[in-house]
Amino acid sequence: MKKESIGNLILRNSLWNSFSALIAKLGGFIFTIVIARLLLPELFGLYSLVLSIALIAMVLTDAGTSSGILMFIPKALKEKNNRVNARSNFRYLLKVKGLVMSIVILLLLILARPLAYNFFEKPAIFLPILLATLYIITTSMKDMFYNLFVSLKELSRVPVITTIYHLSKIILSIVAVILLPVSYKISGIFVAFSLAALIALVYILVLLRKNKDLILGKIKEIKKPRINKYLLHLSFASLTLVIFGSMDTLMLSKFVEPEFLGYYRAALSLALAIPGFFAIWDVILPIFTQVNQKSLEKTSKDILRFVMMLSIPAAAGLIVLARQSTLLIYGKEYILATAPLIILSTLVITSPLIAFHSSVLKAKENTKFLAKFILISALLNIALNYILISYLIKLGPIHALMGAAIATVFSRVFLLAALASKNYTAHNILPLKLPIIKFFISSSVMAIAIILFNKLINLNPILGLIEIPVGILIYFGVLLIIKGVTVDEIKALRPSRR
Repeated sequence: MKKESIGNLILRNSLWNSFSALIAKLGGFIFTIVIARLLLPELFGLYSLVLSIALIAMVLTDAGTSSGILMFIPKALKEKNNRVNARSNFRYLLKVKGLVMSIVILLLLILARPLAYNFFEKPAIFLPILLATLYIITTSMKDMFYNLFVSLKELSRVPVITTIYHLSKIILSIVAVILLPVSYKISGIFVAFSLAALIALVYILVLLRKNKDLILGKIKEIKKPRINKYLLHLSFASLTLVIFGSMDTLMLSKFVEPEFLGYYRAALSLALAIPGFFAIWDVILPIFTQVNQKSLEKTSKDILRFVMMLSIPAAAGLIVLARQSTLLIYGKEYILATAPLIILSTLVITSPLIAFHSSVLKAKENTKFLAKFILISALLNIALNYILISYLIKLGPIHALMGAAIATVFSRVFLLAALASKNYTAHNILPLKLPIIKFFISSSVMAIAIILFNKLINLNPILGLIEIPVGILIYFGVLLIIKGVTVDEIKALRPSRR
C-alpha cells in the first residue's frame, strides 16, 4: 500500500477533527446557553466558579500526560511500528496520571470546606466542589484513552465520540436542573458531567479493542528522564495556562456578587466559543512531531492564513453585534454581559493563534520556553486583574467586569507575541508575511456596513440573524476586490461533496 503523504494525512484528519470540533463547540455552546438560561445569572455564576476550581484540579491531574500521549505514542509507532515501546510509554503515562490524580483528589476533598466557607465565602459551592471530584476522575480517564485513540491518527470515529459525550452531557444536565431543588442544581450538573464522561469512556474502550495491545501486555524499560522532563515542563505550562484562564473568574468572585460573575462568564464563553471552530490542534501535534523543517514552514503558513482570514472578521462581527448576540443567545437577563463581551471579542483572534504556536512548540519539545512565558503571562494577568478590578469596582461591578476583560485580553496578547517570536526565530514561521492588513480592511468595511444597516433598519435579535450572511458576503466580496483572497481559496472553504 502506498504510504500516505503528510499533506493528505493532515487534510483527511483535519476534516474529521474539524467536524468533531464543530460538534464539540456546538455541543458546548448549546450546553452553556441552556444552562445559563435555566440557572439564571446568580446560579450560573456559582456554577462557573466551581467549574473553574474543577478545571484547575483537572489540569493538575493531567500532569501533561494527554499531550505526552500525542507526543510519544506516534513517535514510537513510527519507529518500525514499535508497539511494545508505544505500550510501555502509555502505561508509564497512565501510572503517572493515576498517582497525581489520587493526590489532587485527596487535596480537593480536604480543601473543599475552607474554599467554600472561608476563602470565597460562598457556602453554596461546598457540595458541588465535593461532587466535582467525580467529574475530574471520569473526565481525566476519558481524556487519557481518547488521546490514545487520536494518536493512532484514525479519526473517523472521533465525531461519534464527541457526539455521545456532549449529547449525554446536555440531556443529563437538563434533567438534573429540572428535577432537583435549587440548592442541589449545581451539584446535579457535576454528577451529570461524570455520567456523560463515563458513557464516552466506555465507547472509547470499545473502539480501542482492536488496539488493546497498546494497553495490555508486557512492557519494557523506556527513557523516563526524557518523558519526565517533557511532562514537568508541560504540566507546569498547562497548569499555569488554566490558572491564567480562570484567574479572572476567581478574582471577580472576591469582589462581585455571583450574578455579575454569571454575566462575565456568559460573555467569556461566547468569545471563546467562536475560535473553537478553527481548531485543528489535536491533529497537528502528533503530525508535527514527524515533519521536517520545510514541511513545517509551508503547513504553518497555510494554517495561519486560514485562521486569520476567518478569525479577524469573526471578531469584528462579534464586536458590532455584541448586544444583539447577548439578547439572542442568553436572553434579556444577561444584557449586562454586553460591555465585557465587546472587550473579550478580541480573544476570537488571539486564542486560535496562541493554540497554534503552542502546538508547534510542544511538537518540537520547546516546552521549557512555553512554560516560562505562560507563567510570565499568568503573573501579568494576576497583577492586572487585581489592579483593574480593585480600582474599577469603586465605579460599579460592571466596570470591574470590564477591568477583568481588559486584563485577560492584554495578558493573552503578550503571550501570543512571545510565542510567535519564538517560533519565528527557532522554526522560521513568518506570520508577518500574511496579508493581515487586507483582512482588517475587509473586516472594517463589513463592520461599518452592519452598523449602518442597524441604524437604518431596527431588527429584533432573531431577524437580525440575517446580518451574519450579509456580513460574510460583504467581507469576502471586499477581500476579492482588494486581492486578499482568490476565488479558488473561497471555494476551498466549502465542504467537499466527495
